[in-house]
Amino acid sequence: KVEKRIINVNVKNIREFNLPYWEVDSGREGPCFLLTAALHGCEVIGCDVMRRFLPVAARDLVRGKILLLPFSNPPAVWNRRHNLYSSPSEPKGFGKDNINGAWPGKADGHEVEQIAFIINEKLVKESTHNIDMHCWSRFNVACAVPDDESKQVEFAMAAALPAVHVISRGPAAKREYYTLSGYFNATDRLSFSMEFSGQYMLSERESELGVRMLSNCSRYIGIFEGDPEGTDEPSIFFNDKTPRAEVKAPAGGLFVEN
Repeated sequence: KVEKRIINVNVKNIREFNLPYWEVDSGREGPCFLLTAALHGCEVIGCDVMRRFLPVAARDLVRGKILLLPFSNPPAVWNRRHNLYSSPSEPKGFGKDNINGAWPGKADGHEVEQIAFIINEKLVKESTHNIDMHCWSRFNVACAVPDDESKQVEFAMAAALPAVHVISRGPAAKREYYTLSGYFNATDRLSFSMEFSGQYMLSERESELGVRMLSNCSRYIGIFEGDPEGTDEPSIFFNDKTPRAEVKAPAGGLFVEN
């Protein structure tokens, strides 16, 4: 069963808006798999991935349910920037208007804390698993970014993405606010964030990888039948201790995709 649902959001300093999402319910008990994208307004590939994945989920879901929230932070999308109040010349930032550092939010907090709180109450609380889709131009390939815990890393490896970057964030229980995937981790639920290659754009290659990622992880948690595909493909695996080598361009200037 597929239903389109609406969450009404009314927070201070922002005009009232709706958060549409899809719910695909098998009618059988099982995990609740939450998919999120566009927490940052310039990172939209995950929205296209969800559009393509929806009919796959409707066809292949055998137990549990899947929640698909394609535009998790519309005010940042309207701004066409990383954060709610990012200026055109401002690089990616981690200020207080970065929603992916405000989970689980606050009912009486600032704007993005309130948005995070509403999403948490309506969707995050009931979810057992999550993949939070981002886009970062630093990566030339799609990359899973799990926290440094064996069960989170294993979940990310099932995605069969070209790269896996394991992050060590320190003791989760001592923090007041988290990234969305970090909050799932801190509350003992499986989640990882990931980065598609390319901001402000859609990519056929990245969207196809994303659909396979979601199908693979659905198989891993048992809501699709079968085993993940492509896990035997070459993958770059690195963490904070992996040695780095600096590679400099042979000339200065601005380099853009041909």
